[in-house]
Amino acid sequence: MRLLMTTASREKASSITADVTEPAANYLNNRKRKEISNLEDQYNVEIRINVWTDVGPEHVSLRCFDEIGSEIKNITPVRSKN
Repeated sequence: MRLLMTTASREKASSITADVTEPAANYLNNRKRKEISNLEDQYNVEIRINVWTDVGPEHVSLRCFDEIGSEIKNITPVRSKN
């Protein structure tokens, strides 16, 4: 959740894709859906949770995209809450 919060706060972020293991995806979708929905509303981003089945249990990949779908790399999370 902390990684999602940090990524959602990125200034130019329009959408976030999280690639995680099945147990992690189930946890996020079933237990943290309200918090994820709040992040989407607060930072005006869309968060997608994708399941990866053939990776190790520690696997987490977050990708951040701008309004036109270009991936955002190496920017500092500085978005204000306005």
